[in-house]
Amino acid sequence: MSIKQVDISLVGCCIQVKNVNPNNSYENYNLLNVKSVVPTFLSGYGTRSASTNQRKNPYHHDDKIILAITFIGESGEPSLQFDIQDVSNQPGWTANIAGLDQATADVCSWIAACIAAGGGGGGDATEATLSSLEQKTAGSLVNVDHDQVVIAYVVAGNGIGEILTATYKLATVTVATLTNTYDGSNRLIDVIRT
Repeated sequence: MSIKQVDISLVGCCIQVKNVNPNNSYENYNLLNVKSVVPTFLSGYGTRSASTNQRKNPYHHDDKIILAITFIGESGEPSLQFDIQDVSNQPGWTANIAGLDQATADVCSWIAACIAAGGGGGGDATEATLSSLEQKTAGSLVNVDHDQVVIAYVVAGNGIGEILTATYKLATVTVATLTNTYDGSNRLIDVIRT
């Protein structure tokens, strides 16, 4: 099985995802429409069974190191998510938690640069947006070791279909929980860590 490699780059106020193999096709995503950036690290997700040498899960890496980006107006699965281990042009995005933190920080700084360039209205509104985005980034709230993330979704009311809680566990013990709150337009407005 060949692993699909991608290049992730900032182009204007878009994040460009370019398929390195086989055909160099690409897609652009407008960073001014980002609703959330959620990093997830699942240690040992695709490791091989000692007895059969087969992967326990059908995944092409031992760890699953995902950066998921959801855009305004979406519900359900994010339209852009990728394993940073498949990114070929970002050397700081290493296959560990530090690399995932770096990828998250880079994407958030790209969003901030787009807002500062005039996309966010400028002045106090821009500062409030940047502050809000930083607070909404799970990587800035959950910087503890974990090997599992349990997700619960909103089933009724504001944010229906969006993530309600993300419970981070290490060896089945809860080490942190993020609880999200949404406004009447289903936009993320608050994230609380417990």
